[in-house]
Amino acid sequence: MRTVVVSLSLLLFTACAQPIPRELDSSMHPIGEVTLDLPESREQLALESGNREAGGFYAHARGVVPGSIQELANALEPAVVVNHRRVDEWRSRPLEPSNDYDRGFEIENVVDAFVTVRFKLAWRLAEKQGQLFVRWSLSEGPGFLDTNEGSIVFYEADQGDLIMDAVYHLDAPSVTTETLEQTLRDLHHAIREAATD
Repeated sequence: MRTVVVSLSLLLFTACAQPIPRELDSSMHPIGEVTLDLPESREQLALESGNREAGGFYAHARGVVPGSIQELANALEPAVVVNHRRVDEWRSRPLEPSNDYDRGFEIENVVDAFVTVRFKLAWRLAEKQGQLFVRWSLSEGPGFLDTNEGSIVFYEADQGDLIMDAVYHLDAPSVTTETLEQTLRDLHHAIREAATD
């Protein structure tokens, strides 16, 4: 009997893991407001996180990134923003520019967990009024992955570097607020490295 239950559970989970196309939000506006103070160290992030009323978790981050808006816009490639800590395989393709963004790419992520999970994130970049706006959102994913979206705004700091304000929303099984915070730490570190190459 237990074997039958396990087999049925695996079958249902596998069915839920099949990717479903999602409607892409074309807006480039930030998905939240970051009100944190800058951290004392330029290599660190100020972070806060918690539960969302809509379900899942949120994380906000503020940090410093070297370079200019143009240099950063050129440095932000799929290999920089992909979540290397949690993703086992990935591939990317460019997105056609639109009136909403200047450049974009879609990353297909593969995670080898209990079953293989595949999902796609669409990343878009737009330079407006001396700032760089970045948005990512789920363009295809399994039924149990309800939300995976984020926004980053880069703008000039007084010292000549850039301030990075990031907001991340995630609603998925087996994640915690620490998952989101670590993802933003990794992203900040990768962006800093890319900006100084």
